[in-house]
Amino acid sequence: MIDLNPVLPSLKQRMQRILGKHIELLWIPGAQLHPVCGETANLEHALLELALRARISLPYGGKVMVETANVELDARLASEASLAPGDYVLLEMTCIRLTPDDFVSFGPTALTSMEFTDTTLIAREILANSGGALHEFSEPAKALTFRAYLATASQPETHSMPVIDPETRPTILLVEDETYVRDVAREILQSLGYQVIAASNAEEALQLFGERQPIQLLLTDVVMPGMNGRDLADKLKLLDPSLKTIFMSGYTSNPVIRKGFSDPRVAYLQKPFTLEALDKKIKQVLEDSEANA
Repeated sequence: MIDLNPVLPSLKQRMQRILGKHIELLWIPGAQLHPVCGETANLEHALLELALRARISLPYGGKVMVETANVELDARLASEASLAPGDYVLLEMTCIRLTPDDFVSFGPTALTSMEFTDTTLIAREILANSGGALHEFSEPAKALTFRAYLATASQPETHSMPVIDPETRPTILLVEDETYVRDVAREILQSLGYQVIAASNAEEALQLFGERQPIQLLLTDVVMPGMNGRDLADKLKLLDPSLKTIFMSGYTSNPVIRKGFSDPRVAYLQKPFTLEALDKKIKQVLEDSEANA
């Protein structure tokens, strides 16, 4: 069971990092919320997925309002929510959109599902595994609302995401030439507990690598202006043979780019990818590194 009251303040800070500076987060917490089912890491994962979905839905900025409250669903309301009658904690997230005319630029903010996708589906599955539910309501060009019902009754154990010890957080060198993808990826990686050094190209990455060792993992786009990701990885491996690498690209239809990534020994993420896929791939590569040490 999870006591939400001490969890929500830190979760609010992590959600704001994913939303970015162009989206205002307003949080209205309910009083004395009931403990809910599941594990803290899973619940945080679901809500961070919704924060990412909110950012995607607000390309010109806006506001995200989160309200929490204890609710009791009778037979009719429970049926409408596809739940069993009983007590729940309702977490409602409303994304209020700005128009291009209202937008005040904080730099590049556009983000589409071409880079990060299926966030709502992942959140829905996580909540369902703990006896809850997630519903989405859209008012085109105006607002998007999520209603997450968190069960307070006893539910089967769910699989949790390992919590990273802040004293031993791995450091990731993120190399991505698209500014908005790089910014969001950095925020996501930091929210997952990693230390992140971000570079916009291979030349900058080489300089940063020389200044900030040890770095455990290189996460790099394959196709970039100037030196590509494969050549960058080769150069960095000469400097540190223990460095692990994950390549990411959306250009796998190109046979030249695709060549070599069919090798199972090469860690690769194809865009678009989900937050969960990114987190799993990083953990897999780092765990394999420890096992082979």
